[in-house]
Amino acid sequence: MGEVKVGRNINIADESRVYAGVEILINSAVTAILPNPKRLFLSITITGKDAWIRMTPASEDPLERKGIRLKKDQTYEFPIDNVYTGEVSIINKKDNEKPIYYITEF
Repeated sequence: MGEVKVGRNINIADESRVYAGVEILINSAVTAILPNPKRLFLSITITGKDAWIRMTPASEDPLERKGIRLKKDQTYEFPIDNVYTGEVSIINKKDNEKPIYYITEF
């Protein structure tokens, strides 16, 4: 028998991680999740207020509101056929709004 190759989309992780209820308190981007080259799945839910999900480090353009806009109580699941493995940052839609985000990753 030949060598068995594990595909990128086969879940070989032994656990998932859920980051629950992190409130954005400042008027600049915050790091939502650090890079993970082994990431197979990533979803982000925004509650309370609208926010922008950014596929850039929080330190890059920290005041720029751009990326994927999520309205409150919406979830974005990154495509699993080519999931993004870099840092994800989030910024609130307007000054002084305090959205809360939840992340699921495995």
